[in-house]
Amino acid sequence: MRISAVKITAAAAVASALVLSACGSDDSAADMTVTSVATETDTTTTTPSTTTSTSTSTSTTTEAAAEKLNSDNVQLKDAYFKAAVKDDGHTALFGVFENDTDQPLNIVGFTSTIDAGMNQLHEVVNGVMKEKEGGFVVEPGQDYELKPGADHMMVMKLNQDVKAGDTFDVTVEFADGQTVEYTNIPVREIASGAENYGDDSHADHAGHEGHEGHDHDKEAH
Repeated sequence: MRISAVKITAAAAVASALVLSACGSDDSAADMTVTSVATETDTTTTTPSTTTSTSTSTSTTTEAAAEKLNSDNVQLKDAYFKAAVKDDGHTALFGVFENDTDQPLNIVGFTSTIDAGMNQLHEVVNGVMKEKEGGFVVEPGQDYELKPGADHMMVMKLNQDVKAGDTFDVTVEFADGQTVEYTNIPVREIASGAENYGDDSHADHAGHEGHEGHDHDKEAH
């Protein structure tokens, strides 16, 4: 009888060990499953973070490409207004724009401190003066000259005399919305032969006919 008891006890111990072993295996499998899920979660979390970083980098590059315009990198050289009296009805700005940036610049309008009713960008084609459609485009590293008988900035509907020795300021507007101010531009007398704006200039501007209906008319400020 003692021998039988010992055998039964031993068998019970073995059975118990097998049960514990089986439980241990289930726990390990559970742990592996949890680890696998955690790994997949970490991978999913990492992906949006990488995308955000790329977007920020692109935004920074775009901002860096947009150069701030000023009177140093867009110079206006040898600028002057033509002397005129109020009864003349108009005067004009001449000079040379110099683009020291690495991008083309589109001048689309301007204002000045001359007391006048209208400002326009003009060209003279075959002796006829008209508005310059699309404005003036100054290529990178290039000059753009404004001169009598060619492209110029016309100030119309004068409310004051513009006398030699006076100075005025001009604010130039670019297509991207930026503006650049040029100060103390002198007024000069020029020879009568050099003041030709085109064959129709005196007829058109005496009464300001043929210009006021244009979409690009600029009321002076």
